[in-house]
Amino acid sequence: MIKEFICYSAICDNCEIDIHNEHDVGGYGDLGYVKEVINEANWYTDGDKHYCDDCWYYDDEDNILIKTENSEFSKKLNKLKNLYYEQTNK
Repeated sequence: MIKEFICYSAICDNCEIDIHNEHDVGGYGDLGYVKEVINEANWYTDGDKHYCDDCWYYDDEDNILIKTENSEFSKKLNKLKNLYYEQTNK
């Protein structure tokens, strides 16, 4: 039997890396669990935006800042990484 199911993942809103690329999982069936994975992976969440640990940092006054340099390059590179992981984890 082939059956459709909903699968969740998190994509960085800055560089577009897929969080499941860092794990041996193609996605998660539970939205709550994805939120746990995001927290454990040190991602920053701001409302409905999610940022991987490479895309945010604390400044000298402990404010959270989002990195913007090389963002377009990172997006292109991470699209290739995401495609690679999709192809090798089928």
